Amino acid sequence: MPKLVVIFLLATFPYTSFAQVSDIIAVKKKNGKTIKNFFEGSTILFQTKDGDYIEGPIDKIHGDTVYIRMYDIEKIASSVGNYVYDTLSTFLIGTNYHDIKRISVYKGRGSIRQKVGVLMMVAGAGYAVLNLLNGAFFNLPITDPENLKKLGISAALVAVGFINNKFFPPNSFTRKKDKIVYISLAR
Repeated sequence: MPKLVVIFLLATFPYTSFAQVSDIIAVKKKNGKTIKNFFEGSTILFQTKDGDYIEGPIDKIHGDTVYIRMYDIEKIASSVGNYVYDTLSTFLIGTNYHDIKRISVYKGRGSIRQKVGVLMMVAGAGYAVLNLLNGAFFNLPITDPENLKKLGISAALVAVGFINNKFFPPNSFTRKKDKIVYISLAR
């Protein structure tokens, strides 16, 4: 039995000895704390300094360059008359890490705030329409002080929701104070 364990360990040794990952692109805070690491096989979305957005799995990180695998997917007619999506080709896009302006690292930051802003606008507009319809149905004047107070509250609710979404949009990308760092694991 011990000979069988030794043979198994010797047979699996070559597979486990080459488990080192490729180089790493790290996003760090101002104080040096790591926010997220990107390595071979992980999916990345970033914006270059030219303004282009590139998204896809990382094929390789080598020599300060990130190589992203891009897929050319097209809609093609099949032999039975319907359409299917098929990958026509794949290619690599290499980008130096100095050319990366920002990387998407924060998942869903501000999404609750965005939903609350939309709900505030819908609720305010809905209440204003309902108030006007009730006024028309019961022959109440729009210029009634009580009615104007309710319309003012609903207009304020719409305005606060709009300001919330306009000036505080969700942002999943790195901020200006975050640093993008290349970490070489070459020996």
